[in-house]
Amino acid sequence: MNWLDVSQHLDELAALNAAHADRRIQPVPGTGGEMLVGSDLLTDCGPGAYWEDYAEWLAKLPQTDAVPLVADA
Repeated sequence: MNWLDVSQHLDELAALNAAHADRRIQPVPGTGGEMLVGSDLLTDCGPGAYWEDYAEWLAKLPQTDAVPLVADA
């Protein structure tokens, strides 16, 4: 999976999530301390799609080679 770095956009994400009681994007921590969301969200941003209201915000996020931090099981 590819990832988007939301580290510099957490306030914007909080505002978007607050405006939509029926959905929210929850970033996960990356191994380098960054906050990440899956870039696959971009595939569901078209007109009438689930993440349509987040489309402009998601499109401006930088892609990253970072990977999520995974806790030992």
